[in-house]
Amino acid sequence: MHLDTREKSPDSDGEEQPARPRREVRRKPGKEAGEKHVVAGGEAHPLVAMAPEPGPEVQKRGDDGHVGLPTVRRDDQRPRFEAEAPRADDDDAKGRVGVGPHPHPDGVVERPHVDSMARMARLALGDPAPPFELPAIDGKTHSLDDFPGQPVAVVFSCVHCPYVVAWEDRLNDVARDYGGRAGLVAVNSNAGYLGDGIAEMKQRSEEKDFAFPFLYDETQEVASTYGAARTPEVFLFDSEHRLAYHGTPDSDHQDPDGADPYLRRALDAVLDGGEPDPAEVPPVGCTIKWRS
Repeated sequence: MHLDTREKSPDSDGEEQPARPRREVRRKPGKEAGEKHVVAGGEAHPLVAMAPEPGPEVQKRGDDGHVGLPTVRRDDQRPRFEAEAPRADDDDAKGRVGVGPHPHPDGVVERPHVDSMARMARLALGDPAPPFELPAIDGKTHSLDDFPGQPVAVVFSCVHCPYVVAWEDRLNDVARDYGGRAGLVAVNSNAGYLGDGIAEMKQRSEEKDFAFPFLYDETQEVASTYGAARTPEVFLFDSEHRLAYHGTPDSDHQDPDGADPYLRRALDAVLDGGEPDPAEVPPVGCTIKWRS
């Protein structure tokens, strides 16, 4: 197909005019035409796809400083992250995070580690009770000497912790039921923590009519010496004031009727001259709020 490029003058009575000469486009040496599908003489034919020629600024450098860019690929050719193989301890074979039952009765069991105060100062069964003298909300100072020749339970406690709230009635019942035969004291070492001050201690003691002294460990030295880490955490000493039982008041803070009464069984054992079974269970509760 040829295109007629001859022009007709509007006042030439149809007389054809010769075609104007085409202006030659001069290009700098080394610069090729950007559209190679254009042909001279006004002719045209189907376009031919031409790959762009890279300029010198994108030519690959031959030195060690070359930074190569990856070739852009289709979506199905792009690298993808490989899914991690399921671990042996996963509950779900598909690799999803599995939440299984805690190996202990609760998920807040203290796990001693190298730097934990509990690991550094933890009392062992048979160890003598570290002595202390602490003020109580009744205005008196109490110590282990208040219970000569009697078993005594030292319970690290507080006011705000929900585990303490769940167990405190049961601990109060133990103090009443074993009064005169064994002693029980509660020690609050959350010094300065919001909701665990002396005013809150007094209010809770009045509301619950505590049958045991509620002591304030302001310096946290007693908790540090005992290696206490949780609230509540029970240290029961026999009549010679040697550690006989360490752990929780019973096996379930949520089920008073169905729980195994560890502390009561331990008290019965030491009062009969025997050894508690179990003698130690992992402490469960809120962490003691150590000063930074």
